[in-house]
Amino acid sequence: MKKLKFAVAALLMGLGSLTFTGCKNDKSVDSLEVVKPEVVDNSFKVALRVIVKKDDDFALYFTEDGSTNFYSVKPMWQGVKGSENE
Repeated sequence: MKKLKFAVAALLMGLGSLTFTGCKNDKSVDSLEVVKPEVVDNSFKVALRVIVKKDDDFALYFTEDGSTNFYSVKPMWQGVKGSENE
């Protein structure tokens, strides 16, 4: 009977040690792949050559979604000094 109790105790101790032992595969932070965001430049440049005899303001209306709703985004305003020279 003592042998049976000893065997059961040894078995339980063995199972107990298995539950506390993990097989986790930890990776180092240095070995992880770095994902860099892709930078997309959607900017554009508008250049106008105009003859303005009096001071005036120009406004550029645009959309960002391809629709014809030009009032969803505020226009860009630029003041221009007038000149008699061409």
